Amino acid sequence: MVNAKKISGQITIYAALSLMVVVSLIITCVRYARQTQMFAELDMSTRMSIESVFAGYHNKLQEEFDILALSTQQCSDEKFQYYAHNNIDGMANVNDIQYRSSYIEDKKYMTDNGGEGLEKEILLYMKNGIYLDIINEIGNIDKVAEQSETVKKLTDEIIDLDEKIVVLDQSTLKLIELIEGLKIDSNGIILANGLPQLVQDGFAKQIILKELSMNSVSIYNNNIYYSVTLAQDRYVNVNKLIDDLMDCVELYCESLGESNTSEANLCVFMYQNYIEQLSSVVSDVKEKSRQAMDIIEEYNSGKETIYKLVDKCENDIKDAQDILDTDILNSLLEEVVGFKEDETKAVDMFFIEDLWENLNNNYCILHDISKILEEVKRNTLENIEPDKLEVLKVQYGNLKEQIQGISNENLVIDYSNICFDSDNKGMGGIRQLRELLTKGIAEMILADFSLSDGSYNYNDLAETYMNTSDNKNSFKVDNKINEGLIHQYIVNRFMCFTDIEKDKHNQSDLWCSLGYPLEYIIAGERSDKENISKIILKLSVLREGVNIAHIIADSDKRNQAQSLAISLMGFTGNAAIIKAAQFLIMGVWAYGESIIDIRRLFNGEELSLFKTKEDWNLSLQNLLSFNFEWSKQNNNVDKTASIERWSEGKLNYKDYLNILLMTMDKKLKLFRTMSIMELRIIALGDVNFRMSKYIYQATGVIGVQYGDKKLCERSQQYGYI
Repeated sequence: MVNAKKISGQITIYAALSLMVVVSLIITCVRYARQTQMFAELDMSTRMSIESVFAGYHNKLQEEFDILALSTQQCSDEKFQYYAHNNIDGMANVNDIQYRSSYIEDKKYMTDNGGEGLEKEILLYMKNGIYLDIINEIGNIDKVAEQSETVKKLTDEIIDLDEKIVVLDQSTLKLIELIEGLKIDSNGIILANGLPQLVQDGFAKQIILKELSMNSVSIYNNNIYYSVTLAQDRYVNVNKLIDDLMDCVELYCESLGESNTSEANLCVFMYQNYIEQLSSVVSDVKEKSRQAMDIIEEYNSGKETIYKLVDKCENDIKDAQDILDTDILNSLLEEVVGFKEDETKAVDMFFIEDLWENLNNNYCILHDISKILEEVKRNTLENIEPDKLEVLKVQYGNLKEQIQGISNENLVIDYSNICFDSDNKGMGGIRQLRELLTKGIAEMILADFSLSDGSYNYNDLAETYMNTSDNKNSFKVDNKINEGLIHQYIVNRFMCFTDIEKDKHNQSDLWCSLGYPLEYIIAGERSDKENISKIILKLSVLREGVNIAHIIADSDKRNQAQSLAISLMGFTGNAAIIKAAQFLIMGVWAYGESIIDIRRLFNGEELSLFKTKEDWNLSLQNLLSFNFEWSKQNNNVDKTASIERWSEGKLNYKDYLNILLMTMDKKLKLFRTMSIMELRIIALGDVNFRMSKYIYQATGVIGVQYGDKKLCERSQQYGYI
């Protein structure tokens, strides 16, 4: 019995203990559930409070641009405290909590982080809205832009390569001055009344060994030879000069023997003149020969660099074969391969190798002769002792013997292609035309249009904060589709010149301070006129590259430019100069066609991205006569949809603005977009509206007390993205 009671007592104690554990667990669960509910309601109150604050977004900004932003006055601790206090008080009747504090932290402004807020809001709107179906269109225009950019880059590279070759060849023009003694400039030989002008100092062919003739000076052109023989004592017959020196020595000796002082003095005077003349011509010819050899060596060195550039250009064109049309690709390759076939030879007026060899031979001889002359000149004739006169005669004999090696035989310059037309004005007219076109392009394009006088004078718009924003966590969009969506948002939301021009009868007031907001986003100037002028220059660059690519690909137009270059610069006889003139003419022609292209865009027409013969408007004759008229299309006809245009390679003015947007820095583009939004809101009456004072995201924090004086803080981030 004792044992039974003992066992029964143990069971009762264990049961009591188990019951206590169960009760404690139940109480703990109840408390946890109550606390969990309290925390959930507190989280909800925090979210509701911060949402209530963000519900005060700027209505006009949302209505105009579907962009949400909250002013700093609305996003304040006081506003948040009002909502937080009310929400917590609503919980106090159910939960044992008391409101203690609330504040807002981690505010992100629209101008923060490179315009991240605007970019994300635009993408959110575009992807969730009706614009998702333009993704394929964006891919098409991106390809179009890539083709245009590639053509411009490659044609610029070819032109730059050609200019480098021309500069290299033009450096050899200096040889005409150094060797022949003819005045030259960047166009070649300077002519006056059909005759070449002569330099006043020495030149490499100045020494001759016999009487003056075409053979002795190696000049086989009547115009040149006639011109150089007009100048007295231009060439120095050194054989005769040395003979005269030796005669002076002989006569001086005889005069001393006969005590003929006056004749001896005359001999001294003549001797001094002759020795100075000989020293001078030797020194001049030696120096000019050295300078000419330096130019040839620089030319040969420069050719190696040109070879590498030609190879690089050829490889760059081949690398673009998946982007370019076959015709353009082959034409560009043909032009570059032409450089390789010519092996970047110097102008055909002389043979570089023969010149260098002849110059070097003369230089070496003159170097030795200079040493002999230095020895001879140490003593004047009157100071030489009689027994030394025989030594002097021997020195002159050696001098004469060595100087017989001097030759002008291979210092030949071919003047057969030069036109000695005194009335030829060269490229002056073309250069003047280029200057007129570039300086007056805006006036020419806008002659038939009236521009808006819109401008603004605010100094604290969003763009001014671009460089002071916190960019440590810069937001990046690497997705081309996202970039295209942002571009599409901008071109859809903001008007441009052709929009205003088309509806100008319905536009009684400016939309904001500026009449062309889209042009402002791209150009960034303070007035419509300045923005339009800048846009025109940007478009001219795009179209000029396309147009010059067409000229290069069109053998007929290329030949026309070459024929004009020959007629204008053939008088130089310089193939490099004529080639440079051809490319200048092609460039001016392409620029002139660009003017018509841009006028057509401003007229509301669509342009094919790549030129064809059928699309070309400006003849070379009309360019030279300054006639830029074209057959205008009806500006009021229905235009094709953008997706159809882009697939056909046709773009209108606004499409080209889209391309220009693609070339812009992302941050600059976003900040200018915010600036134009500011100008619009200001125009609607909110003169103090600035994006730098508006918030798109923040965190609300609420502190409460619950239970046995325990403190708790809950935070909730909220924003429009």
